[in-house]
Amino acid sequence: MEPQDVKTAVDTVMTAFEEFKAANDKRLAEIEKKGSADILLSEKVGKIETTLANFEGLNQRLTAAELKAKQAADEVDQIEVKLGRLAGTRQDNPLEYKRRVNAWGRAVVHAHTIGVVNLGEDERKSLQAVQDEYRALAVSPDTAGGYLAPTEYVREIIKGVTEATPFRAAVRVRQTTQKAIHLPRRTGQFAARRTSEQGPRPETGGLAYGMEEVAVPEMYALIDISQQMLEDGAFDMEAEIRMEANEQFSVKEGAEFVAGTGVGELEGILTPSGVAGVVSGAATELTGDGVLSLFYGIKTAYARNAVWMMSRPTIGAVRKLKDSHGQYLWMPGLAAGVPNTINGAAYVEAPDMPAVAAGSNARDAALETKIDEASGAIADWCGRTLAQEAVSEVFRLSGPLDVLALARRPVVAIASVTCDGTVLPADRYEHHPESGRLWRLCSGARAMWTGAKVVVAYTGGYALPEGAPPALSRACIVLATSWWQARGRDATVRSESTGSSPHFTLPTASVTLPLSVADASIRLGSENLLDVTAFTLNYDLGAGPAEVIANRYTPDVFTNLANVTGSITTLRRNLDQVSNFLNETQLALHVLMAENETSPADFLALCLTNLTLGGANKSALGADGPRTQELPIMVGIDEAGGAFDATMLKLVRSNT
Repeated sequence: MEPQDVKTAVDTVMTAFEEFKAANDKRLAEIEKKGSADILLSEKVGKIETTLANFEGLNQRLTAAELKAKQAADEVDQIEVKLGRLAGTRQDNPLEYKRRVNAWGRAVVHAHTIGVVNLGEDERKSLQAVQDEYRALAVSPDTAGGYLAPTEYVREIIKGVTEATPFRAAVRVRQTTQKAIHLPRRTGQFAARRTSEQGPRPETGGLAYGMEEVAVPEMYALIDISQQMLEDGAFDMEAEIRMEANEQFSVKEGAEFVAGTGVGELEGILTPSGVAGVVSGAATELTGDGVLSLFYGIKTAYARNAVWMMSRPTIGAVRKLKDSHGQYLWMPGLAAGVPNTINGAAYVEAPDMPAVAAGSNARDAALETKIDEASGAIADWCGRTLAQEAVSEVFRLSGPLDVLALARRPVVAIASVTCDGTVLPADRYEHHPESGRLWRLCSGARAMWTGAKVVVAYTGGYALPEGAPPALSRACIVLATSWWQARGRDATVRSESTGSSPHFTLPTASVTLPLSVADASIRLGSENLLDVTAFTLNYDLGAGPAEVIANRYTPDVFTNLANVTGSITTLRRNLDQVSNFLNETQLALHVLMAENETSPADFLALCLTNLTLGGANKSALGADGPRTQELPIMVGIDEAGGAFDATMLKLVRSNT
């Protein structure tokens, strides 16, 4: 592009932008005053927006100029081919050939400007000669010359425009040959402190590091092509396929960069749950305050190199936004030799970014993809298509058959049944909608299907998603939820050591003073049988590990019965009064521990409401006789209703 062209482009953009601001301000004033804008004014704003959109980047204009130059060269080639068809040969007499070509060219131009009747004698003869040659040697009939003028084969392939997000221009690219890379990451910081000359200097803890893993799944394209096609094709097929693969790789990378799920593909910038967002303040559109809040919501260090990334329709919407002082957020930058900016930051046009809409979120699109994948997986597992649609099913019979089983169920309606080319009346067959079975009728009674070919045109399946059975909908929701929660995790990892459970931690509590036992006794109902000097309890929840598909963690699932075991220790002389109660199954252990301070004091109360005493283990005898004896206890749930409380274990603590 010549310097003059650049200057013209800059002048056009700046002029258009000033006109856009004036027209848009007038449109907004009419909306605020009348509730709507004049249609002519809105159309003017739209036309100016189109003009501005044509100057989004200097590279696009350079590309357009290059394409125009190529097109002009092609047109010149076509003119030369047409001129070569004039009567006479160039090799016979070059001067005569040049004279005739010039005369024919002038005749064509003058015929369009002043009319054929006003042409000179030589010009009319030149036109007439070409017309006579065309009549004598036409291209249309093959025998009259068509074989000598074959159709032109253009060695270009017509292709539609393929849009891809140019994310590589906004990120740092690192090459690797591994399936993943590990990046050290700082996970904690310390805080600086001040101290006196001889003051203490304790460690400023908090500095910690971790490791971040970035998976790099392999991307490939497999295209079968014969050796003959590679050798004899009119195109360089190897280069063509390589170019197609590069293009599709760019499309896939761009889509994953924005909304990749992280499962078998890259994780997009909008996929992680920790990505922050800003509410625009309007239900279905962007606002200037919302855009500014988003820009100033990031840290200063990030804002220095930050760029906007949005789709083309979003750029058009942002171009109309103003700040609180009435200044437009979008500003042209060609005059200063810099890109166009939004609030001073450059932007990248990304087709894969979501459009402006109510509640628009790329994670919603990713979730929709997971739902579609779950629906497809359920259909594969069921071995049939579930969505409702009109189908034509063909049955080829090798012999008589009593019933036909239609594949698409439930059957909504049967349009026609054709047997060996003959359409059967509606009273000659009947069907069961849910099972999809189709019977043939003869005089109202069921008969055998005969013939070689039966064609059934019908509508079958579920009207998804509303018409799906509840169990099917629930299965899809559960499967999609599982896949969504497993995104970003390696499905090949069955377990992972994390050092501690990701779901449960040991409960801890501290008290200001040691707890003293105020009561520890075995009771039958409300009567104390003996005092306990010590006890041991083991409480097993019975958690069973359950494998979770595509999840690196195994949660604790309480599928078994809880179990409480232990023992109590008491003075042996107290056992005499409980010897008559060893067969009781509704004994209870009560323990109360409290701080030795004035009320309110911290306390911990424990109660086993349904236990049985086991065999006795005597302690060693001292000089003054037997001392203590340990008794195992068996704890369960009272199913007979004899205990005062059917609970196995109760714990109560203070709130202070």
